[in-house]
Amino acid sequence: MLLKDVQNALHAGLFGKKSWSSCTFLDDYDPHDYEISMISNLGTLLKAGLRVLAYSGDLYFDLPFTGTQSMVKKLAEDSGLNLTLPHRSWGKPYQTDGWIEGYGDGMLSFALIKGSGHAANFQPKRSLVLLEAFLEGKLLLKAFLEGKQAPPKLIYF
Repeated sequence: MLLKDVQNALHAGLFGKKSWSSCTFLDDYDPHDYEISMISNLGTLLKAGLRVLAYSGDLYFDLPFTGTQSMVKKLAEDSGLNLTLPHRSWGKPYQTDGWIEGYGDGMLSFALIKGSGHAANFQPKRSLVLLEAFLEGKLLLKAFLEGKQAPPKLIYF
């Protein structure tokens, strides 16, 4: 997010911030923005038919992944989406890069990136693999959704 072309490609804006940095701190934000929930924004995307991926790293305890995971579960409930991919490992063959769970036949996913902070910046290669899989629609494989086979214990991208 530090590169202007990346910000433009993702249509990322600075909300309550003066500039992007590799890691932000809460004292850089307007205190009124602390309690803004992303649930309604993500719900709007889901209602528009867009797939949503929320992710976190597992190492940053000031902003733990359990908060993001709980938000995704709440959003799934509020949106009437059932769990279609129970908690599973993801990664390359013989390597666990993280864990994932999905709701609503791939419409909403939560992923955890192993060995990274809340913004997944400590594991750029794993983050890229996850982002590419999401953009290519590979997070939930069609055979699982059609009930032809049970999800494997490890999903390979």
